[in-house]
Amino acid sequence: GPELAVILGIIEGLTEFLPVSSTGHLILAGHALGFTGDIASNVEISIQLGAILAIIAYERTKLAALASHTIREQREVRSLVAAGGAPAWTAILQKSIHAHPNLWFVIGLGLAFLPAALVGFFAHKSIKAHLFAPATVAASLIIGGLIILAVERMRNRVRTTELLQVTPRSALWIGLAQCVSLIPGMSRSGSTIVGGLLAGLDRRVATEYSFFLALPTMIIAT
Repeated sequence: GPELAVILGIIEGLTEFLPVSSTGHLILAGHALGFTGDIASNVEISIQLGAILAIIAYERTKLAALASHTIREQREVRSLVAAGGAPAWTAILQKSIHAHPNLWFVIGLGLAFLPAALVGFFAHKSIKAHLFAPATVAASLIIGGLIILAVERMRNRVRTTELLQVTPRSALWIGLAQCVSLIPGMSRSGSTIVGGLLAGLDRRVATEYSFFLALPTMIIAT
């Protein structure tokens, strides 16, 4: 009913952007309220559409600028390839990486999205059937919390202090870390932020990158 929808919506809103699992908390709340089964599992995933819209609204200026700059830079790369005969691909890539940061940021997002997308595509039925349970969530919340505490105690060398400096290699590491969040109770934002910190991003950039990576990940999941 509407009361259940309001309760689940509040829980989703409070937990989605913190490094705790929104899906895990929704599963626990659903079981406590007697809301279980396949429909409940689908709701616990699709309710994240609200969070997606919140990201789009909050980051609308950056997203619009990123899209326009990426389209322009993609045209420049095509012109670079077409002009002056056939320059070596390595030379084109080296020049493009420095000259087209927006384009390579988007390419990096694609790489970061890919690992969880592949694992989720092949394993989502098994995950919903076997892991959407309070015991799994409870264990994952504890393990995830311990991982965050361990990473907090580490002194990771910061190499990236601006969002557009995130390299495709760092993006791929963050994407591999995001795969852990396919386990209910393991936070998606927590996993990607931890992955970013381990890849050399500072805390602000790791958090903002987690927001951007949420868009393709959560849209496809929904």
